[in-house]
Amino acid sequence: MEQVVSDIIIFVIIFLLVFVIYNFAVINKEKKRLEKIKKKGSQKVDEAAYPAEVMYLVKRYQLDLKKVNYFSLLREISLVCSFDLSLIAYLATQVNGTIWQILIAALLCIPVIYISFMLYGKRLQKKGLTKVCTTQKK
Repeated sequence: MEQVVSDIIIFVIIFLLVFVIYNFAVINKEKKRLEKIKKKGSQKVDEAAYPAEVMYLVKRYQLDLKKVNYFSLLREISLVCSFDLSLIAYLATQVNGTIWQILIAALLCIPVIYISFMLYGKRLQKKGLTKVCTTQKK
């Protein structure tokens, strides 16, 4: 029982650490970028300047950025990414041996990120935040 509690505490600590770092790295950068655009008075926003996660959701799930509160979207993406990275780090540290830890982390990286963004994209579609809504009427 103590092992389970300590594992949960380690996972939560990793999650919070990654979440804080990700917020400073991505969300603060986006705030500064958007403030710079507002100062210039430009209405057009360059699509290449969006974070890769946002562009993936726009391209793959036809996310309509006009329907979404952009900073809420970034916050939710940071939660998803933080969960992914902390899950991968936690699972990798449960294995003995540095080489095995690196191998496990490398093998888990793509599937975990793909599955989590697939679930998040489907959630956005159900909320009707995409250009082509796939919600079913009852």
